Amino acid sequence: MKKQPLIVVLVLVALIGAFILVRQANKPKPVANPFSRESPAHLPFEDFVKTLTAIPNFERKLQAAARNTDPTTLGFEIAQNGLKRLSDAQLDRRMELIVKLVEYLDVATCASLSRADPALAKALAPKLLRALENMTASDIRAFFDLTAQAVEAELNRTPFPAYVQSRSERALRILVGKFSAEEQAVLKRVIGYPSMSSHESGCWVVKTVFAEIMDLPVSERHALSRMFVLSAEGAP
Repeated sequence: MKKQPLIVVLVLVALIGAFILVRQANKPKPVANPFSRESPAHLPFEDFVKTLTAIPNFERKLQAAARNTDPTTLGFEIAQNGLKRLSDAQLDRRMELIVKLVEYLDVATCASLSRADPALAKALAPKLLRALENMTASDIRAFFDLTAQAVEAELNRTPFPAYVQSRSERALRILVGKFSAEEQAVLKRVIGYPSMSSHESGCWVVKTVFAEIMDLPVSERHALSRMFVLSAEGAP
């Protein structure tokens, strides 16, 4: 009987040790920063990872994912689905950043930005990260902030902002009028069937058409920014 307290202590120590081992096994590994300390993207990336891992639903999603899943890649994948949940102003800012970013991308990666494809986003995320280094620190931070906001919007199931089709159609007519008949055919094809369009056509839309959209009045700009997101994924 005198030995019982010792046995209880030993059992408790064993249980606590097992609990600590389980916690350590389930704890996500630190994310390696792909940017050097001299890079303008180094600190924005650090803050991006902190923001992602601070989202409760993201932490649960990461733990449920395959072993050794990279948080950054998972974040980009979820963000693709969350774009349609962002506000008009957020999508407008995203398009502005994309117009700058595409100047540093190859054709295939550039074209991917006209399509909301989670698997493709996962594969091309490293190229996007490398291209970011060519942008200003404020634009890099804005890009990461919008990505995190899209992740949070998707995981929290943020309601879809109102979409007025007639407004988008009117804005599209104004945009289409800026191009030749041949260019108009390419534009309609990419908008209607983004996954079936060539890399060259998709990249042309991102580089040329998105830049033209940014020159339109705010109302038309917002309508078209949302239309491109919805046409790529399908309206909610």
